[in-house]
Amino acid sequence: RMALPLLPSSVVLKCFEDLYESVLLTSSSTLDSLKPLFEYYENYWVKTIGIKRWNVYGIRIKTNNNAEGCVHTVSTPYHPQSQGVIERFNATFKQQLSKYTNEHYDDWDVYLNTIVSFYNSSIHQITQFPPFQIFHKRKPISIFDPIKKQVTIPRVNDYWNHFLRFEKVYMDQVKKNIRQQQQYSKRRYDRHRPNIQFKIDQKVFIIKPGMHPAFRELYEGPYTIIKQLGPQTFDVLDVHDNMKRVHSSQMKPFLERE
Repeated sequence: RMALPLLPSSVVLKCFEDLYESVLLTSSSTLDSLKPLFEYYENYWVKTIGIKRWNVYGIRIKTNNNAEGCVHTVSTPYHPQSQGVIERFNATFKQQLSKYTNEHYDDWDVYLNTIVSFYNSSIHQITQFPPFQIFHKRKPISIFDPIKKQVTIPRVNDYWNHFLRFEKVYMDQVKKNIRQQQQYSKRRYDRHRPNIQFKIDQKVFIIKPGMHPAFRELYEGPYTIIKQLGPQTFDVLDVHDNMKRVHSSQMKPFLERE
């Protein structure tokens, strides 16, 4: 979901295998947001017998994600790299949507399908392919493309053989392009940033999140590192034994005065 001007109906965008689709909602509640997701699941997977209550929908999501090989990636607050694909889409989507809405911003829902269609049929800088082509294994056809004088309709089994033959080709090339862009982005990110190493029992300051008015301190602490959960994720403890889980980008070494 993304924050857009309020209307009688809201919108949720879901991404499956790099293809986006917009769905209008009657409210922004969690239950209404989950309904389109499970309608999609129930169209492509066998319904689970006896599961009808919302409090067990989390089990269904986990089961379906495991079957599809989807990995649930989590990150510390204010460091949402694990949401990179969705955040990049949201930024592009809202920017394009603002070009079509009126001055009161109350008709953006009329252009949802148009913007999503443009997005799915445009070549992406990272993958070098349109999402439509990755998903369907063929190039999207525009209304501006010249009409063919002769159209050959293939048989179903011929199209399926074509689909299987090009699926591995597309996936291998897309993964290669993404991997190259990731390496380039990492080199650019690390170019002017020091590689500070933190240790257990080391004292650190923590950046205060949000906007900082004038004359307000930027850091709080000191905190003591008590546990390292990953290469860049730590559990820290303050003087009142309150624990926080933070990313190394939020930490600054604490140097005691001599």
